[in-house]
Amino acid sequence: MQTSLSTYRRKRDFKVTPEPQGRVRGSGAQLQFVIQRHAARQLHFDFRLELDGVLKSWAVPKGPSESVGERRLAVEVEDHPLDYAEFEGDIPAGQYGAGHVDIWDRGTWKPIGDPREGLRDGHLKFDLTGRRLRGRWALVRMKPRNGGGKDNWLLIRERDPAPKSDAAAPGARSTRSTSRPTSMPQQMAPELATLVSTPPAGSGWIYEVKFDGYRLLARIRGDDVTLFTRAGLDWSTRFPGIVAGLSALGIKEAWIDGEAIAVNELGKTDFGRLQRSMEEGAKAPVRYAVFDLLYHDGTDLRKRPLTERRALLKRLLGAKPAAVLVFSEDLGEDGAALLAKACKVGLEGLMAKRADSNYAGRRTRDWLKLKCRPRDEFVIGGFTQPRGTRVGLGALMLGSFDGGRFVYRGRVGTGLRGDVLLRLRDRLGKLETRECPFAEPPSRHPNHAAVHWVQPRLVAEVEYGEMTAQGLIRQGSFVGLREDKPAADVEKPMEAVTTATRKKRSSTRAKRAATSKPAEVAGIAISNPDRVIAESDGVTKLDVARYHFDVAKWLLPHVVDRPLAVVKCPGGNLAHCFFQRHPGDIGRVRGQAPDTPPYLHFQKLADVIAAVQNGAFEFHSWGVRFPHLDRPDRITLDLDPDTTLSWATVREACELTRALLDRLELRWFLKTTGGKGLHFVLPLAPRYSWDDVKAFARGLATELARASPKLFIATMSKEKRGGRVFVDYLRNADGATAVAAYSLRARPGLPVSMPIAWTAMRQDVRGTFFNVRNVRGILSSRKADPWADYEKARQPITAAVRKAVGGL
Repeated sequence: MQTSLSTYRRKRDFKVTPEPQGRVRGSGAQLQFVIQRHAARQLHFDFRLELDGVLKSWAVPKGPSESVGERRLAVEVEDHPLDYAEFEGDIPAGQYGAGHVDIWDRGTWKPIGDPREGLRDGHLKFDLTGRRLRGRWALVRMKPRNGGGKDNWLLIRERDPAPKSDAAAPGARSTRSTSRPTSMPQQMAPELATLVSTPPAGSGWIYEVKFDGYRLLARIRGDDVTLFTRAGLDWSTRFPGIVAGLSALGIKEAWIDGEAIAVNELGKTDFGRLQRSMEEGAKAPVRYAVFDLLYHDGTDLRKRPLTERRALLKRLLGAKPAAVLVFSEDLGEDGAALLAKACKVGLEGLMAKRADSNYAGRRTRDWLKLKCRPRDEFVIGGFTQPRGTRVGLGALMLGSFDGGRFVYRGRVGTGLRGDVLLRLRDRLGKLETRECPFAEPPSRHPNHAAVHWVQPRLVAEVEYGEMTAQGLIRQGSFVGLREDKPAADVEKPMEAVTTATRKKRSSTRAKRAATSKPAEVAGIAISNPDRVIAESDGVTKLDVARYHFDVAKWLLPHVVDRPLAVVKCPGGNLAHCFFQRHPGDIGRVRGQAPDTPPYLHFQKLADVIAAVQNGAFEFHSWGVRFPHLDRPDRITLDLDPDTTLSWATVREACELTRALLDRLELRWFLKTTGGKGLHFVLPLAPRYSWDDVKAFARGLATELARASPKLFIATMSKEKRGGRVFVDYLRNADGATAVAAYSLRARPGLPVSMPIAWTAMRQDVRGTFFNVRNVRGILSSRKADPWADYEKARQPITAAVRKAVGGL
């Protein structure tokens, strides 16, 4: 088999096709595989294995089977570039392989023996570790037919070294569970749909009504029901009827996905009515349209086929669920006819979902949304004065974020009724600012005389007729405010429907395909921006960079001018991260002394983003600032509980720590670690040596262990820690670090080390309670910063306090 890409390139016109031109390049530490579902003239699956800097490729007409011993024809095709593993989209008519391509499975593969010998000899064995496929497989070359042509192989599912139950082929996957009982996750990320203009080709899709409401994930523990928005905010108190309806189901444990909706007199969902019902207590009944079941009584269902999850959900609802609960029914399989009918009767559109898909908890092409009329979310950046008899305001100035820049997208005045105008004017008035928030002020208002600029915080949903080639909406109509989505999450609109925009897309398609253009955040180019950092969470490298951009106001005071260490995850692989104290390849560095290796040192936001671009994921800071590296300015008490301890016990440990610090009249601030523990942080006047500070911290830890020996331990010995909380005072030694406030953690769920108020301790705030998806929404909606007075709270260690703890 060739390793050259000459055949691949000869078959394609890269001025027309969006496929990557690519190049042969070195392989990474792990070999990747990808299976792409290819709706060409005949639907088939493209099976690709990374080797020698390219993707070895076969076309599998029926797709791989997971039934042990079953053989599937695999026709050898030309090598593809490694960039093709990321390709999803439409290959235009007239081009080689014309049709739609999406990723059906991906992961890593491990050859059994020498893979080159296996390919040469016609018998390659390997193990796959993917989202769908896992286990032992073989590719066996068939005897060549007369006349030559392409080599035909057989893709065979082999028995694993440790046998497991069989499953079925794509399109007919088994509904039997092979999963072990698992504890219910504290949080889950929602599956998000990709906007498309036409229904998907082929069979295997189900269609549902696209509702016009608020997306809510429901976590059920018996009578305890919590409703989470897309941003992870708790909206249970806003929908007490939904909470009551779910409680009445009598379910022990479950996660349900659905949407809060209000229905008007015509039987259609009405977002405006839903908002009025929430704001004014209107009589319009709010219902919960449910469409997916993610977890149930010890079983994580996210790897099961959609059809199975929905069937189980329907059984759980029973024959007569509470009136507030509505099951989102399948509408049929003819997507084109269903969409035409939906638009004719005035619905917002349809959802198309792949019947055999699992629940990835991120945006994929397994879920597609089809809109009858363009509709997007925009951030309000200003408003104009009302004219004539209009009250409140004239029109809203709209924008969205694009690579960290707030870009003007047009204005909207239609759809704003009198009562809405007054409420909006009141809310926007509290956000007014003198500075225009847009990166480039709107050209139609050169003097800005009639425009009130506001901080870009409120999100509006707007329906519009078209979007110009310049990215401006036309014929817009205000639908309502999106209280469930942080402004920072509103990015460039996903579709442009004018002919001019389509032409622009077509003319730039080859440029986009030939090279993955870096995105830019804070002036730093982010290469491979769409690389998924955590497959189960769907967070990309660009998402990580934007997270740091969005929380910079809070993050920078804790990392600027401090020596730092980082956790780097090369290639975005969370399974292969490492801790690095002297990362000389990123950020700005400054040595402590001529014979000391340089430490990472940030001076501004761009330094943080540059570190992210170079693979940094976590930031761990010293308790000291430049240039006085011998005078620490904080104490960190790290409460590290044994994994067997309940939240009630951990909270008790925090209460005793709080009581000790209060008794000593020491100012303290609390944060989560993003793991199982919590940090009490005491800001210090930078007067003391490292030895003094470490000794005092040891004294605090020893006092806690002395007062409550069954709960606390102040020694490092893991053998003695069982069932207790280790008070780690060693983070206060010269050169020691602690994870910085607002830093991400390179762990599943992408938790955040989050500063919190004491009142937050009513809930179990450990682990992923605060994470990359919900922190920005929490920051934008909270009324006060619990660490606002941190710098003002710098304190001495008085002689009386030293004597009380015996630390000095």
